[in-house]
Amino acid sequence: MSHKTKLVISTTLATAAFLLACATLFSSADAEVRSLNISCSEDVDAKINSDPQDTATRFVLQACTYEVSEPAILKDGDELVGPEGKIAEEGPAIYGKPKARLVGGTVDQVISANGSNITIEWVDISGAKGEIDYSKPSSSCPASPLPSGCPVVGTGVGINMGSADGTAVVQYVNVHDNDAAGIANAAGRITHSHFTKNTNLNAFLGVNASAIKGIREFEAAFNYVHDEQGNGIWHDHSLSTEGNVPEMSSNPGGGTWVHDNVTVDSERWGIRYEYAPRDAQEGDHLPTPTFLAEDNRIAANGYGGASVVDAQNAEWRENIFGPQVIGKTSYPGNANGLAMRIHDSGGSRTDLWNIYVHDNTLNGETITGCSLPAVTCL
Repeated sequence: MSHKTKLVISTTLATAAFLLACATLFSSADAEVRSLNISCSEDVDAKINSDPQDTATRFVLQACTYEVSEPAILKDGDELVGPEGKIAEEGPAIYGKPKARLVGGTVDQVISANGSNITIEWVDISGAKGEIDYSKPSSSCPASPLPSGCPVVGTGVGINMGSADGTAVVQYVNVHDNDAAGIANAAGRITHSHFTKNTNLNAFLGVNASAIKGIREFEAAFNYVHDEQGNGIWHDHSLSTEGNVPEMSSNPGGGTWVHDNVTVDSERWGIRYEYAPRDAQEGDHLPTPTFLAEDNRIAANGYGGASVVDAQNAEWRENIFGPQVIGKTSYPGNANGLAMRIHDSGGSRTDLWNIYVHDNTLNGETITGCSLPAVTCL
């Protein structure tokens, strides 16, 4: 296969397959899901965590603030829903303003999704606390800027989806002010949501500091992502070459699909695709993730608009970079007038291969790396 092979992702077929799967799923499962209201005075995490493992439950929150003293663990078939709030728009991002709030005063994760067919919607999530292991020298931990200690990966996370699969749905949530990441180990579909200020501890920069970070395929769509200390949306260290089973795939058509998001004002990259699939060599493309980024609005980010590094099989099309008006807000350009940086580190990580960039609006910004043999820019 040529270095310049174009990556084709059939979003229509993927969407149709997903809707068919959903129809089959819900027709057989609805009758088995029970509903449980959680009043404002109840211990929300105790209520959720004491629910039987083999019972699919719809936990219904009220319009109030719940203090979370232990991570709330959602299991197979569970749904966590709050009352519907107002809908807001920022360009293509259409997101909700939830009335139910989960606040983690001391917990390292506010919500943990652990199973299949989990839904989280209309919930405001904040306050996950990051941990630093001071028994380790900073020289032994990746990317930590601290003079001593290492960040404990998995802490400081609003929603941890590491034990969820591609059937997960997260929508109309507001995830903010967590110490490390808004959503870690992303899976399934994360849509119509608002993310901001999700890295309060510098130690997590370069580790998982982001609004949304995943190491498996996922969909992120119609989200408003802004003012993150790290990256906006980040697919990194994909595990696809390590034999993910089909039911763990987040997209029926295969691949990560990042579309119709607004990613602005973050201190690093608006969207980053990195080291995926892990340890694949040039042309070693089965199995691999595919990555499609389209129709995103990307501006005012501190490192640049988007980054592709040591990754394979990516298509970037019809995104708008640079200074622009989104909704009623005027945003400046990305740092250094850089729309995208495409890069191969030349080290032991995955070879850069089969990157296709076309029909994007740059608004005067530049793309670096187009001259690399594995890259096509049109």
